[in-house]
Amino acid sequence: MDLRQAREVARCASGRVRLAVVQQAEDHVVFDAGQLIVKCGTRDDFGVEASACERARSLGVPGPEVVSISMAAPIPHLALRKVPGVPPPLLRPPSLIDQLPPPGLRGLGVPVMISWRSSAEAPVDIVDAGRACAHLAV
Repeated sequence: MDLRQAREVARCASGRVRLAVVQQAEDHVVFDAGQLIVKCGTRDDFGVEASACERARSLGVPGPEVVSISMAAPIPHLALRKVPGVPPPLLRPPSLIDQLPPPGLRGLGVPVMISWRSSAEAPVDIVDAGRACAHLAV
């Protein structure tokens, strides 16, 4: 996919001159256009996505408003208004954040690895794992 062409499609769809590339592959590119996200390419079925967004909104579920959609060649696009809110948490229960070392100790190799089970008696296991969970020390 030609990035310059996709950028021009996104500019027309959003009315914005400044766009940031959020994701790019051979068959699609996603732009952040301020209050909008503009998806360009052939990988996704934008008609299905737009329909799902509108259906969810009609049922009162917060979802992005479809601002513009075109399935026409050479570059189909879907422009969605961002939904206010907070990003979802990482794929771990929020209570595990309390198990991380204090900010001053993060990144010092605290030997903790956290996992969880569905058991109500022991929802969290803390296991010695050396530096295996350095990615948790944010």
